[in-house]
Amino acid sequence: MRSRVTVRLTCSAILILAVLVVQPLLACGNVLDNDDDGLPTWLVLVYLDGDNNLDVTLGSSEVGVVQEDLNELMRVGSTENVDAFTLVDRFDGPAVLYRVLPGELEEMTDYQFHEDEVNMGDPRTLRSFVSYAFNKSEAEQTIIVFWDHGTPYYIALDDHPCEGDEVEPDSLTHKEVISALDGYHIDILGADECLVGQVEVAYEYARFADVDYLVASECYTGWRGIAYDRILEEIDANPGITPRELSEAMTVHFTEMLSMPPYKAEIINSKAAVDLGMMDDLSKSICGLAEVLTKDIDEYTNALMTARCSSQILYGTTAVSRVDLGNFVEVLSENVADQGVKAACSAVMDSYAEAVFAIGTTMITEPLHTGLGIYFPIAPNHSLEEFMLGGSDAEYRSYAFPQLGWMDFIETCWDAHGGLKAGTV
Repeated sequence: MRSRVTVRLTCSAILILAVLVVQPLLACGNVLDNDDDGLPTWLVLVYLDGDNNLDVTLGSSEVGVVQEDLNELMRVGSTENVDAFTLVDRFDGPAVLYRVLPGELEEMTDYQFHEDEVNMGDPRTLRSFVSYAFNKSEAEQTIIVFWDHGTPYYIALDDHPCEGDEVEPDSLTHKEVISALDGYHIDILGADECLVGQVEVAYEYARFADVDYLVASECYTGWRGIAYDRILEEIDANPGITPRELSEAMTVHFTEMLSMPPYKAEIINSKAAVDLGMMDDLSKSICGLAEVLTKDIDEYTNALMTARCSSQILYGTTAVSRVDLGNFVEVLSENVADQGVKAACSAVMDSYAEAVFAIGTTMITEPLHTGLGIYFPIAPNHSLEEFMLGGSDAEYRSYAFPQLGWMDFIETCWDAHGGLKAGTV
């Protein structure tokens, strides 16, 4: 069953953030000074790309959002149960890889790109960071969360690899993350960023990466993001915590943190924990529903329009070309009489409950967000919104999930006489 955490909030700014924890498939040497009889159970890595407009001062204090999260990490730091590292690239100055200690950050001067103006949008940078940390630690479990702008196409949207305008900003795609993490087992991949929690993204990691769980938002993410200190406290107090338990705890800590003022625009936040091992079943059930609908698309046009317009993802606009999967299927089922369609909707909801096993929401997002978004533009021209998110029609089609039949269904909807393309959002 999916557990839901609801928090009452009121208003925020912008931030995108990420924690990164990893477990390798390869044995590594050069280990940190941990007791031989008590190696740490978790390696926590934060790929903190603040080399953009996120490196600002927000909130009630005069501490910048990057420093706020570094402070959270340092409240606990590395312990006998946790090895914590972060690669930090600020808007001004070079990147530094730190080992996080209680109350301080220790520079890892032997890191190959120490104090270089690295390109955090380059998968080689990510791999160098992960490789370094794995060579320094023998932790048993792994979690990796990324800190930056996020979209259904990028997990680090905007990095300025050098000063001046001579080099265009670069971005790290989900496909590049999968390539960079090749050979490493990831227990939890966290994206404290906007719009990463999509069916297409989850299926891509499930299909092509060695990742067990995804913790991400289908909508906006505010400046406070993930509660890093609570995650480290959770691990240190319970070193035997499983990846599934920690994934769920992250959604709980997220909502607990956002229950305290100031709220700002963070009232439109949500965070879901997804079992990537269940994405194959969920994807098959979604495309099974699409196949049933496609057989008589004209019959279901009105129901599809109602479902689509009733399942908007809250992202400062109702025109985003993504909808909330759970609400879309539930409303669709309520507006069709055909028992075959209802049965297909029920199959989707059953597999959805297995895949999205925990979600944290706010007073505003509780009825709007159920965990994962899915691409469903009302007309071909709405795909232009994907361009604003860093994607394109061709890029979307290159993902594995659309090729299962979902894109065929979308095009059938567009082509339907008097169908969705005639409507408005």
